Amino acid sequence: MSRRDKHLEIIKKAVVDKFNCGKPKNWQNKDFEELSFKIKVETKILISKSTLKRIFGKNKTGESYYPQPATLEALQIFGGIKDPEAVLQNQKQKFQKSAIWSLLALVSLSFSLLLLASGPEDDKQTLFTELKLERIEGSSPSTVFFSYDIPVTEDSLFLHLGNGIDPFYLTPHRKKTSLYLRFPGVFHPYIAKRDKEILSASERVFVPSKGWQALGYYYLQPYSMRYYPIPMSYNSPNYAFHIDGKDLNRLGMDTSKIVVLRLDNFQKTSSDGDTFILKTKIKSSEFWPAIRCNSIYISVVGEYSKILFKTTNEGCSAHSEYRISEKAGYGTDELIKFCLDTREWHEVVIKNTNKHVEVYLNDELAFEDDYLESLGNIHGVSLVYHGSGYAEYLTLEDQQDNTIFSIQK
Repeated sequence: MSRRDKHLEIIKKAVVDKFNCGKPKNWQNKDFEELSFKIKVETKILISKSTLKRIFGKNKTGESYYPQPATLEALQIFGGIKDPEAVLQNQKQKFQKSAIWSLLALVSLSFSLLLLASGPEDDKQTLFTELKLERIEGSSPSTVFFSYDIPVTEDSLFLHLGNGIDPFYLTPHRKKTSLYLRFPGVFHPYIAKRDKEILSASERVFVPSKGWQALGYYYLQPYSMRYYPIPMSYNSPNYAFHIDGKDLNRLGMDTSKIVVLRLDNFQKTSSDGDTFILKTKIKSSEFWPAIRCNSIYISVVGEYSKILFKTTNEGCSAHSEYRISEKAGYGTDELIKFCLDTREWHEVVIKNTNKHVEVYLNDELAFEDDYLESLGNIHGVSLVYHGSGYAEYLTLEDQQDNTIFSIQK
């Protein structure tokens, strides 16, 4: 390529970068018209769209096309290139320096490989990390403060909390961080590479609720976005729990979107999470915009783990879900009975007897299994609805029929 052609390529690249509409081969007729207009405004020189198409290779010519001096001047002014030769020389120097550094890097790599080959076979470095819970401020919402120590690594490290919250990136040089927790619950913080093995963990974080507490947010929204506190005074007097769509709209929620409502009660108790009975009668809203697969989650949360079941309406069994401590399943055949008409009332009983779980739907056994890892003491219970929903009652009792949590109309 001649020096003149190299100068032209430098000018063309500057124009493309400033125009910021992608690669010229993808430009349409309107793009060339817009570029012609912008050059005219900035340089007072008109370059027709047909000329621009020849310059940028959109219209092929029989021989190499080189613009007229006035056209070239306008392109230089628009692209901000005063001296193409100076740019060319600068690129040449950078290339030479890059070649030298690449050669040095290759020598260094060869030396490192030689050292590895001559060293011990087991050269795996264990990442040292440390995470400590400092304090918790407030109760639902809460701010939790951590101190941590992590090395500088090629792989980013994250603070995981669980409960569907996206991991938080940790900066190696900060050493302290604080996180805002929008809803109550039991959180299990640990440091790990994203979706990798746990490197270190802190003590559990428990965020209590102020009695029964309702919260609204949008389906699949980032955790950092707004959650809407719903005063329990908005609760319908005809049910143990139901918030009307009009009331959600009054609180600022866009009810044309998929709304998620959660009802929580989190308090530390001395009741054994491995033996209890939960009874509730629930249904979803008759209709909600944009929702085809209505879902209701029922959870009993212990200090170490939880028991969770998700009902879905008919035809949506792929979205069914359960968890009993260390065991979990998603869209499996064993959950087929949890697919029902959620717009109708259903009585649900979850009976846990010494880590043996039975779930009854309308007096019919729908699920049965055992687990090994203890839930610890019961710390909370939750109902979560896609769209709004209803609960006629919910009671959670221990093996002596003592009430742990209860909500009635």
